[in-house]
Amino acid sequence: MKDMTHRLLVTAFEPFGRNEFNITQNILAVLPDVLGSLAITKLCLPVSFQRSPIILRHTVDDLQPTRILLLGQCSKGEQIRVERFAHNLMDSSLPDNDGYLPNEETIDSQLPLCLQTSIRIKSLQQGMKQKGISLEISNSAGLFVCNRTYFEALSMQDNALFVHIPKYISAQTTASQLKAIIRWLDTSLSLA
Repeated sequence: MKDMTHRLLVTAFEPFGRNEFNITQNILAVLPDVLGSLAITKLCLPVSFQRSPIILRHTVDDLQPTRILLLGQCSKGEQIRVERFAHNLMDSSLPDNDGYLPNEETIDSQLPLCLQTSIRIKSLQQGMKQKGISLEISNSAGLFVCNRTYFEALSMQDNALFVHIPKYISAQTTASQLKAIIRWLDTSLSLA
């Protein structure tokens, strides 16, 4: 059996507000536990500005993953979006699942205005295009819990990646596309 030298943490979110499901939970359920040389740990996070980053940090401290892949649901668009930046700001017109409503709050005054993933997302986009998978590159993960969690991940290790999934896309189709992304991440690890 192949020695698992790399660990990938994949996170999803619980349903938010009045939504009965979150597409990322469905995707997480159908992802394998091992893909290539990556042992995959799956974690479903609360839609909470305060609890989500704490749970993520404890999990990363315990697991020490080689990479972190965070999944979030988006209500717009038809393509998977990969996020380049996480912004050092929380702001929302809607409260999170705990009822918390931030108003232009800095996440960490000791850190820059934004953090950037070190993963070469244009190379990832090109690699997926060769497989017939279209990825959109985004420069803002918003200012809600997705961004807050991404900022936490990037503050721990810069090779984290946040991927936004359109709400009404097929979980099985998206899981297949995510497997291709994970394989690319696995290959990029072996080349590093």
